[in-house]
Amino acid sequence: CHLQEGDVDIRDWNSQQPLLPLLGQAPPVVLLFGVELNTDYFRTGRQKYQPFSFAGRHVLLADPLTDIASDQAKKALLWNRGLKPLFHD
Repeated sequence: CHLQEGDVDIRDWNSQQPLLPLLGQAPPVVLLFGVELNTDYFRTGRQKYQPFSFAGRHVLLADPLTDIASDQAKKALLWNRGLKPLFHD
C-alpha cells in the first residue's frame, strides 16, 4: 500500500455529527472511531470493522479507540477485518 499525506482521514466521530458533509470533503479513505450504529440519529446496515464504499470513499466504522486499546478481540477485528482488507495491495 502506497499512501500519501492526505489519503486517509482518521476521526473520533460522534454519531450526532452529520456524516454526508464529512464525506463530501474527505480523502479517499475515512476511518471513523467511536461510532454507535443504529441509533435514533444514525442508522446504517453496515457493520463495524468491515470496510465499505460510500460517496466515492472507502469507509471503516469502529469502536472508540479507548475501547480498542484495552480489548485484544477488537484489536484483532480492526486489523484483520478492517485495516488489512482496506489497505491490501
